[in-house]
Amino acid sequence: MDDLDRMKQAVSRLAPEQERLVAACLDAIVQGPYVDDDDEFHAVMGVSRDEAAVVAAAWPKPAADVSSFLTVSNALNNLLGYPHRQWRALSRSIGAGEREVAEALVVWRAEN
Repeated sequence: MDDLDRMKQAVSRLAPEQERLVAACLDAIVQGPYVDDDDEFHAVMGVSRDEAAVVAAAWPKPAADVSSFLTVSNALNNLLGYPHRQWRALSRSIGAGEREVAEALVVWRAEN
């Protein structure tokens, strides 16, 4: 299955509030201090910050020439697991807590 198909299926599984949460998480990972070193950003996310910004701008549609499914998966996963130690600020920024992000990730990956 290619990225376009994976994106369409994953987006269709998200509830409207989860779709908004994913958009907020994409913006947070791109603009926020959660992975602040650009060299480390690529190692952690599997895409550059600029590529992640392209995915964020295209959301909920797939971005051209960037693995959108991977970028969304890694954004959610790294906001949950990367040791940014800034959950209070992140929670205010995205309007949700860890539980909601984790639930969106499970639905995104069809792990439920």
